[in-house]
Amino acid sequence: MKEETSEKMGANVQRVRVFSASGHRKIYQRGGNKESANNPFSFKNFVSKEKDVASKKKRVLQIIGDEVHEVKSVSSHGRQDNGDSSQYVFGFTPPGSDCSDSENELEDKHNSVNNCQSPDSGSVHYVVASAGSSHSQLMIIEELNQLREDNKRLLKEVEDMTSSRDSERKKVLALQKKLTMIEKREADETAALENMVHLVEQNLELTTKRALKAEAQVNKLKEELKTYKTESVPMQTYQQLVDTHHSTLNAIKAKSRSASDEMVIAARRAEQALRDLYSGVDTLRIVSSELNYIDRITEIEPPKDNS
Repeated sequence: MKEETSEKMGANVQRVRVFSASGHRKIYQRGGNKESANNPFSFKNFVSKEKDVASKKKRVLQIIGDEVHEVKSVSSHGRQDNGDSSQYVFGFTPPGSDCSDSENELEDKHNSVNNCQSPDSGSVHYVVASAGSSHSQLMIIEELNQLREDNKRLLKEVEDMTSSRDSERKKVLALQKKLTMIEKREADETAALENMVHLVEQNLELTTKRALKAEAQVNKLKEELKTYKTESVPMQTYQQLVDTHHSTLNAIKAKSRSASDEMVIAARRAEQALRDLYSGVDTLRIVSSELNYIDRITEIEPPKDNS
């Protein structure tokens, strides 16, 4: 047996082509990541499903580019005269033949297959059977056309999923931006709330200090009131003292009024006496001035009688 291994980019899947002695070429897959194994639309699951169907129907699949083709040898009653040589669909030749001719023929037939248009849809390429095709070849071509339709449908689903993924990604970006704005706003609100709480705490501290100061003052006033209550006299004694004080005050008022009247009378008398004294003083001054000029007084002789 001859084994040939190739790697497909984008998925870690190895394809192994095994050429048997009869020239049949079988394809196997090795490796692959877990994500492709779990993806129902992955190429690995698609090939494995087709491989199971092909193994049940004893068919051989061939991968050309990204497409799967079935290679079927002519049955025993339809073999040609050249003995062990086999006939294959799509111009595939077993090992040992001219590789360049085989590849050119395969490429031409593959292009001719791809250029076939669907009668129902212009986007799916169908394989048209020739007039001399057998029933098995017709079945293979029908299945291949079905696979092409499924492939087209899956590609469309992938495109839809990609577009939905892009839209969801845009939504996620918008939500992330909105979340960032909300977080920023919440951070600002939290900072403002913290400042408010800090101010409230300061006000509470000031209020507590004032309350403590007021309580101390109230206690002091209570102590003073208690002292005043212990040192105060009874109300009856206080009333007696007030009555006694009033009687004494009334007596003092009466005495002061009588003394005031007597003083007014004495003042009037003193004023009259002072007036008399002032008039006597004026008289004394006049007499004194006259006495000062006594020497100027001449003696006047009385007139003599002639008789």
